[in-house]
Amino acid sequence: MSKLWLICAVCILLLSCRVTYYEDEGFGRGESGDDRQAKESSLIVLNYKIPREDVDAESLQFLAVNLKAFNDLLQEELSSPRKVMVQMVMRLHKSAAEFEKSSSGLLMRDGGAIDLKNSRVHILMSKKVMDSLIRTHTFIYLQGFSSEFPPWVVEGFIEYFSDAKLVGGSYVVPLCSEERVRRFLEVAQSGQVRLGDVVNKASGEVLSAEEKLWAWALVYW
Repeated sequence: MSKLWLICAVCILLLSCRVTYYEDEGFGRGESGDDRQAKESSLIVLNYKIPREDVDAESLQFLAVNLKAFNDLLQEELSSPRKVMVQMVMRLHKSAAEFEKSSSGLLMRDGGAIDLKNSRVHILMSKKVMDSLIRTHTFIYLQGFSSEFPPWVVEGFIEYFSDAKLVGGSYVVPLCSEERVRRFLEVAQSGQVRLGDVVNKASGEVLSAEEKLWAWALVYW
């Protein structure tokens, strides 16, 4: 299947993600003082609600600007979504031990963990925090579909957008690196993973690192 088919499918099925960044003043009206205070101590970035105590103002501004810029790339390449995504609480963890404890048993995304059932996202604050956010946000963005795509479609787009770089205030996906092409060719030529095995994976099944290379190639080309 061509990338054009995938893009068309995404254009039809994706839900939207808000791109506002403001203090959470509207939540908590008509509630108890403690509840109101807890809700007003969080900030909204896109469809994520971030507790104020999790991050300093400078880091939050960095995350908000970069996450919005990356979301603009998703909307540009996958077309504008039609509906608003469910709001999720994003917890930002400063220590690896705290992150591991909070994300135990959840869907992991390279420094990010997703709890769709409880509408929560856990992110480890590290030097690669934007790499984690890019992979995590792409997965959540794709979850806005009105029907489920097979794993290779979701993982293919995640791998494709994980190469995005910030250039002049905007995120772009550059030409694929020689290293990624080399790794894909090694897998394809070795026959250790067959294309049919990848595209026939059922929803909910996990792709291996080698299978993700096939998924990336299907989306990229």
